[in-house]
Amino acid sequence: MEYGELMKTMRLERGITQKQLTDGITSRTTLANFEAGISRPSFEVIVSYLDRLNVDINEFLFLTNSNRINDKQTVSNYFEQVNIEGNKHKLRIFIKVLEKKYLESQDIFYLYMYVYSKNLLSKNCDFSKLEKKDEKYIVELMAYLNKCETWGAFELQMFCTILFIFPKEYINHKKNYVLKKLKQYTKYKNYRYSSNKNIINLVIVCLKHKLFEIIPECLALIERDSRSGRNFYELVIERILKEIYVRRRDKTKTNIIEITYYIEILSMFDEQYMELTTKSVIERIGMLLTESSTIKKHKVFDE
Repeated sequence: MEYGELMKTMRLERGITQKQLTDGITSRTTLANFEAGISRPSFEVIVSYLDRLNVDINEFLFLTNSNRINDKQTVSNYFEQVNIEGNKHKLRIFIKVLEKKYLESQDIFYLYMYVYSKNLLSKNCDFSKLEKKDEKYIVELMAYLNKCETWGAFELQMFCTILFIFPKEYINHKKNYVLKKLKQYTKYKNYRYSSNKNIINLVIVCLKHKLFEIIPECLALIERDSRSGRNFYELVIERILKEIYVRRRDKTKTNIIEITYYIEILSMFDEQYMELTTKSVIERIGMLLTESSTIKKHKVFDE
């Protein structure tokens, strides 16, 4: 369905006249020509029309495409499914597909998904131990990020989800710029959740590399947004990270690998854990801040 045709359909479904939709935005003729396919107004005008119709731009584009998702959305959805299932065989096949897509298209999205998936499969966060081929790919990703003068949501997502495999020097060089951009995106509701996840990743890696400079500000952002949104998960994570930060900064013994594992477990907790208070969760994992005992999988919250 064409943009103008869909705009007309949505307008009529909501019982809004052309005059009502265009009031204070454009002339009625501009909308009439758009709906008839004669001309197309600017992007800003289309967004203003949609805002008056209470329709999100992403929803509009989705509906324009007859409810079909594009290849990148399909790839992202499949990645989430395989990751949740924990199926290593499917993930290996998926990694080969992603590499093939990148080599054929040279689209950085597929390279990002390849490196991200490869890292999840190997659980290898040590840049020095990667395969030669993957070292080359990571250099390509860094070159792409360096080339972008202004990062958008995609670049921030890329950096923060795979920064575990970037060299310490590169992370140190980019961390202040990344935090500045993340602070901008946390102001927008549609990006707040992903931005907070990215900030959490940034804190974890800065803790790992003892890059303490930006951590207090990151933690303050997480706490502010988790409290305002009543987000139990993020509030718990913020408390955990704050405890780790103090101990790492003061050189008190902390096992960052096991703490990270707990954070991964928390991200998957189900309804039975929602009754736990922040304090009780902190108490249950508090031993990790002073001990280095091995954690047994699926035994995290056992009584």
